[in-house]
Amino acid sequence: MRSDHPGRFGIFAALPFPDVDGSLVEIAYAYDKLKVDGIGMFTSYGKSYLGDEVFRADLRRTESA
Repeated sequence: MRSDHPGRFGIFAALPFPDVDGSLVEIAYAYDKLKVDGIGMFTSYGKSYLGDEVFRADLRRTESA
């Protein structure tokens, strides 16, 4: 559908976070092969929200991808 209507529909990749290594691989694949418009993440994983200290180092790694 996206290829039939360029500019009308977008595509976003979902990340397997908190698996940071898997997320980094998925980011590269999504942008390089799938040509996605962006990345989607959930606001929380388990009982922790993305702003939690437990995710800070991991999120910094995904920012540089």
